[in-house]
Order: sequence, then structure tokens, then C-alpha cells
Amino acid sequence: MKIIFNRSPWYRDVEFLAHSGPGLFGVGNPGTLQTVALVAQKQGDAQRREARWCTAYRLVDVDDEDKENHLRQAMDRDTPLNFDPSETHDEGSPSDSPRRLRFRDSTKFAHATTIFHFPQSTLMDLPRRTWAYWIDAPLRRAFKAFPRLGDIAPPRQGLATTDNFRFVRYWWEVTPAHRDAPAKAPAGRWTPYVKGGQFRRWYESPRHRVNWEEDGREIKQAIIDRYPYLKGEWQWVAKNTSYYGRGGVSWSYLTSGRFSARRLEAGAIFDVAGSSLFPEDVPGMLALLNSSPIHRLLQAINPTVNLQVGDLAELPVPREIPPELAALAESAIRIQQDLDACDESSPDFVLPFPWADAVDRMRIIQRELAAIQQQIDLIVCDLYGLKNDDPHTDERPTLDSIDLSRRWISFGVGLLLGRWNGNEPGRVLQLTPPDPRVVRDVREILQARIGESAISEIEAHVGGIDSFLMKDFYPWHVRLYRRRPPYWALGSRGEVHLMPHDFAIGSQLKPILRKMGETLPDGWNRCVDDGIAMGLAPLRALVPDPALRRVLDQVAADCEGGRFPWLTPVHERVRIP
Repeated sequence: MKIIFNRSPWYRDVEFLAHSGPGLFGVGNPGTLQTVALVAQKQGDAQRREARWCTAYRLVDVDDEDKENHLRQAMDRDTPLNFDPSETHDEGSPSDSPRRLRFRDSTKFAHATTIFHFPQSTLMDLPRRTWAYWIDAPLRRAFKAFPRLGDIAPPRQGLATTDNFRFVRYWWEVTPAHRDAPAKAPAGRWTPYVKGGQFRRWYESPRHRVNWEEDGREIKQAIIDRYPYLKGEWQWVAKNTSYYGRGGVSWSYLTSGRFSARRLEAGAIFDVAGSSLFPEDVPGMLALLNSSPIHRLLQAINPTVNLQVGDLAELPVPREIPPELAALAESAIRIQQDLDACDESSPDFVLPFPWADAVDRMRIIQRELAAIQQQIDLIVCDLYGLKNDDPHTDERPTLDSIDLSRRWISFGVGLLLGRWNGNEPGRVLQLTPPDPRVVRDVREILQARIGESAISEIEAHVGGIDSFLMKDFYPWHVRLYRRRPPYWALGSRGEVHLMPHDFAIGSQLKPILRKMGETLPDGWNRCVDDGIAMGLAPLRALVPDPALRRVLDQVAADCEGGRFPWLTPVHERVRIP
């Protein structure tokens, strides 16, 4: 909650405040629509105003339907505090910090209500005079004792393309599955692009690519065309281009959980949702930002789910960061890199997570990350003079045996299709009806990699490899790759065939479709730069997955409606042999 009053002579003198939190009225975004009711009076005497004691009832953790009952019971049970409003309060005196009273009776409604009594003067040192009434004295002192992050390593917004469908791709859309892939993006066009994304700490290899060919010529022109009132000043939208390609720290400004920072790799461009900062000590700053004390400070600055660069700039940080923090951050980065090497949707993929002792291995990883986080929190608490009383509750990596089984089968399929250094690039696999040779080859790959006993467990988890390939593999593949699947499944009349998208050209598709009694749409051809959805949309009637078909239907409708005038001219596309 942020309550910010102006400095007029009739500055409001708040007496009572009831903070209901999100979702009180059941409208809007419950993560951002915060609700507060207050009782205030006009007060022109600055001394009396700042010495006024306010009572705040915090109902944020109360169920929506119970908030009124909680508030009524809290007000009935709360003993008024009769303080002299003219009384002054020295830093460190008992009246300096809010007095927190938590009821512990057995009634239904009183257990989650917290009452704070505080003089308004205690909030004057918070950034923008924010009414973060729940912040205790040590946290408030941090805002006075340390410089702002904005004065040390200013957070910066990055690129806004104005049209992500045109200018942004997933890495697998433009990185060829095999060096001999016939449909390839031109070299130098697609640059690693860091977007906000989901909760992720420490490290993530960029999963997006942005068209920054010729120093972003097309994007800059699109900005100028879309916003003529900028009079050619594209840098108002493509911000901080001088920082593109630098290594730093990036974070997701929109998050439903704790603040999550990760290392920004050199050579990448960052966007608005993945805003970044560029400190001298990148790993040290990364550890600091991912600590529990920093989470508490950020909650005082902005407790909503949307953390902008201006909010982060207000964060109090030490000028010198202990070297131990950098070493701990590097250890966490290495662990996350090892995990990404087991994720086929990551550019860093090598192999799925080891099957043998998988559960025990994951527990070890969880303990290592938890120990690193605990050490970081202790060091940062000592830096700020805080108690380590905010246990870290990060989302830790988990292991799903069913999902791991699917990933090992998918790895076998990828080898057969030539994606993971396979020997037969461009091979087409028949999924329906099941081809015994495909099932046999996948089993042989699994036996060589993880052993015969593992195959039996995998079969049990997925209901049989043949059944999984026929029914569930492609819908799972589509979800894993965010409805931009690097494998195309096309089917008709009871047959479904699978192939890598960058081998899906006319000479490859014609015999497959002929076998199913189908033909290519007139004039169909490929341009990898236009994205997987654009290439697959004309073939959507043959796509067996309903969720993907709906996406392709919308793409086709937008195309027919003239939404994509930028499409690659036909004469520049890969021709149908």
C-alpha cells in the first residue's frame, strides 16, 4: 500500500487506518488493487501533525469475506493509546517504532489482525513519504544510513519493440535444429533478448531473440512510424541502447512472488519487463538483491506486484558489498546452469535430468540452494543491522517423475529427428498409428543412456511409450514450447507425422501429405524469420492439437485482415522445390 500526501499547509492528519489489501471488492487485478479506509482531519500545525499517533489495522492476510468482522473485533478489543500529540520522539526511544499487537484468542476472526500504533513522524524518512506503517525502526534507519541504488547503479529500462509478434522470437524458432536445416534465419539478425518472464533467480540464458539487424534499423523505423509525435526520436521507446550488450543484473518487474534477480549475460539486449542495472560487482549485487532483507525493503517502497525502475532506484544499498556475497552468488549461478542443462527448452540444454537417484539428487540441489540463501541472508542482515527473522520461502526446484519420463522420451525423439546431434537430420516420424520402428529406436536410446530398468519405470509413468507418443506427446510438446513447437505434427485420415520445423519445406511435406491424401495450400512457402506460427498457420487444418490450432486460427485471421504488412515478400522466402 502506498499513501502519499502533498506538502500543503492543510496536510492530512491521519487518525485511523484500515488496510484491507487486495481483492476487497472482487474487481480489477487483485494483485495491484489495494484498498484502504482512513479517518483524517486537516491540520496546519506541522509539529502537531507529525507527532500525531495513528492507529492502523492490517487486514491484508484476512479472507475477503471476514475482513469486516476482523476489523470490528479488533476495534472492540484495541485499547486506545492516549499520547500527547505535542510530545517529541527521539530516534531509538520506545515510541520511535510502531507497537505491534497481535491477538491470540480463540475466536474465529481475531487471529490474523495486526494493530500498529505509531507517530506519523516515523514515516517521513521513507521514499516518497510512503505510508509503509508496518516497517520497524531498523528498516526505516536503512533508508537514512545507506545511499540509494539509483545513485550507485541506476536501474534502466530497455527496449520496447512496439510489435513483439513481428520482432521477437523464441530461440528455437531461429536457431536451426541441425547445421543442414534448409530453412534458416540469416546470420546476424536475431540477438539474444532478455524479457521479464516468470520467477527466476540467479541465472537464465535468454530464451528470446530480437531482430536487431543493422543496429535495430527495422525496430527504430517502426517506432518512428507508430509515434509520429516523437519526430524521429526513437530513443524515447528503444531506451538506453548504449547499454545493450553489457553484462549486468536483470529482474522481472512484474512478479506474483518475491523479487527475483538474475545475471544479465553480456551480448544480450534487455527490454522494459526485464529492466536491468549495471553495477561494478555484478555477482555481489545479485546476491544482495535476492536476499530476504532486500525483499522487506522493497515491500516498504512498493508492496504491489509491479516493481518499476523508479521503485528499485529508491532501494538503500551499501557502497561496498562483502566479497563473500559474490562467491555465494556464483555458486547459485552454477547450480542453476546445471539445472538448465537438463531443460530442453533452454538454450543450454545437454541432457535431461539424470534418471538414476533423481529424487536424491534433487534433494541435494535443494539443500545447496537453501544453504546458499541462508548464508546470504545472514550476511545481508548483518550489513543492515537486522534480525534474520524473515525465513526465505523461495520456489525451489522440484522433481516430477512423470514429467522427467516425458523429457527422456522427448530426448529420444529429438535424437531421431536430428535435433540433438542425431545422425539422420530431417527424418520424419510416424506417431499415429504407432510406428514400431520409432518406439523401438526410442527404447534403444533410453536403454543406452539410462538402462533397461529405467525404461520399465518410464513406461509405467506415461502409460507406455507407444501410447504416449500416439496420444500425449504432441500436446505436451506444444505446452513445453509455449505454443511455438519446434516439431510440427501434421495429420489426416488417422495418420500423424512429426518433423523438425526447419526441415518443413515443400520437398519434405509434399510426399507426406500425398500419402495422407492431402496437398499443400496454393503458394505455401516458408520464411523462418516470420516465426513458427506464421509458417504453420496455412496448414492449421492438419494440426492435431486443438490448443495449437486455436492459436493458428487467430494468426491466420490476423493475416487475412492485413495486420501483418511487414511479412517477408514471397520472392525472399524459401521456395517450394
